[in-house]
Amino acid sequence: MSYISTRFRFACFAAGAICIPLCAKAQALQVAPLVVEFPAGQTATSVTVINRSSTVATLQVRAFGWSQAATNTTLSASNSLAFSPPFATIPPSGTQVIRVVLQQPPAGAEAAYQLVLDELTTPIETNGVTLQFRITIPVFAESDKFAAAQIVWELVSAGRDHAILTATNQGTKHFRVGFITLTSPSGRQFSLPPNGSLYVLPGIARSWSISGAAASMLSPGTKVDLTATGEHGAVNATLIVAGAP
Repeated sequence: MSYISTRFRFACFAAGAICIPLCAKAQALQVAPLVVEFPAGQTATSVTVINRSSTVATLQVRAFGWSQAATNTTLSASNSLAFSPPFATIPPSGTQVIRVVLQQPPAGAEAAYQLVLDELTTPIETNGVTLQFRITIPVFAESDKFAAAQIVWELVSAGRDHAILTATNQGTKHFRVGFITLTSPSGRQFSLPPNGSLYVLPGIARSWSISGAAASMLSPGTKVDLTATGEHGAVNATLIVAGAP
């Protein structure tokens, strides 16, 4: 079983936001699995939290529905995912099992949720910023219909020094994308980070902005080879740069 280990206290401004470590308040919580998936017909599973630190860890557990738009992620209240316990106090070297139950299986495309674990120790304020620890675990539930991601890539030149790469998921299952590499006809390569979100949910388009020297090579009509790291291996596509509408 794979674990995610957290050894710092974090400043989290919103669910899914970038977190800033404060090394002076080291923590050592390990969580597994990293992603919760409910195959069709399965309605119960569990998440294990291990406290590797020398102090007691107190956590609050919450579940949210997860949706995306072109430029942002939204978490909303949901009754489809139940969990127990909602609060946990874990002694040093202790373990807590969190049971997760899918109460309303999806009828069509895969449903997405986030399980959020927040530390309930006394917050620390540094320069007006509240510092706390948070783990967010993606949760996916399949319906009884076949589910698969179907990604359509588009690369658009939006000016001399600006281009936009878009991945549209026309399928019924999430797509997890890692680093993306674009190769120009001359063989020059440049890479794009995941842009703050590793996932493209069904029916959603996510975009990457390209600027500077890389964008200057992406004039309309240029043929570009794309390679991305996907959840199940490498993804390859050949794109023709489009002009701005």
